[in-house]
Amino acid sequence: MTRRINAAWIGAASEPERFPPEAGPEIALAGRSNVGKSSLLNALCGRAALARVSKTPGRTRALHFFRTDAGFTLVDFPGYGFAKGPAEDRRAWKALIEAYLSRRPSLRAVAVLVDVRHDPSPDDRGLFDWLNSLGKPALCVATKSDKVGGNERALRLRGLKEALLLNHEPVAFSSVSGAGREELTARLKALARG
Repeated sequence: MTRRINAAWIGAASEPERFPPEAGPEIALAGRSNVGKSSLLNALCGRAALARVSKTPGRTRALHFFRTDAGFTLVDFPGYGFAKGPAEDRRAWKALIEAYLSRRPSLRAVAVLVDVRHDPSPDDRGLFDWLNSLGKPALCVATKSDKVGGNERALRLRGLKEALLLNHEPVAFSSVSGAGREELTARLKALARG
């Protein structure tokens, strides 16, 4: 059984000049505002309040860096899709993410979270396409897998793979039951090693 990843918050950056110094490989967590990035981070690390979970989508407004004992740093992105706020703020978040993805040599991969209950959005497809154009490995993580039964889950996972033109199987993950935690941990470690 894979032990939980231990992690500590090391800072947030709302502009590229405030990114913390690089200290080994980094893996980013990206996805829609209500897809469960903070819940996944907390479940992965076994800490209920490591990342703040909000009922209001779009609360993360900076990149949050979490150093782990698994040999990599997790970087929590602001969500897209439902994020509230002025258009100027949303443009600033987009520029921040673009700067990180295109200029951070320590970035090894991006775990893109997609709600298994829904078809991928145009934003989801666009992110995978963009990461592919940048040559950045992307891992699809199908969150909220506890909300669908086994047969439907298998169909939804197959549909995600086809719709997003993935060259890998999505990881089914539930922050409620912990299902998929070991597989996701192993995949993240492998990505961090390059």
